[in-house]
Amino acid sequence: MDLNMLIILGLCVVIVLILIVMFIKDKQTDKKFERFDQVITDSMQENYMLKKKLEELHAIIEGEGKGVASLDINAVADVIDEVIEQRLSGVSALVDTRVEAQIRPLLEQLKELLVSVKK
Repeated sequence: MDLNMLIILGLCVVIVLILIVMFIKDKQTDKKFERFDQVITDSMQENYMLKKKLEELHAIIEGEGKGVASLDINAVADVIDEVIEQRLSGVSALVDTRVEAQIRPLLEQLKELLVSVKK
């Protein structure tokens, strides 16, 4: 074999290696694009569902719903206020009992210390 044949054979090996690397990279890129495509498809479906829900809510609020009564915002706000007040009333009683149980003994001890310091 002469030198020209070896150079041509070496170039062919290099070209084959470059093609193999390009093929592998192309497969990796295809996998990435499949993931991006799946994410975009999921996002589009979610966007569609949200748009449908938004249209339904607009129809309910405007009273154009299919047999659905008009939504009274003030009535809903009153119900929410009542629920919050009921829950907070229990919390305030609980706080009062804990304060009484934990802070009252500390105050008594402080009074005793003040009395002993004054003596």
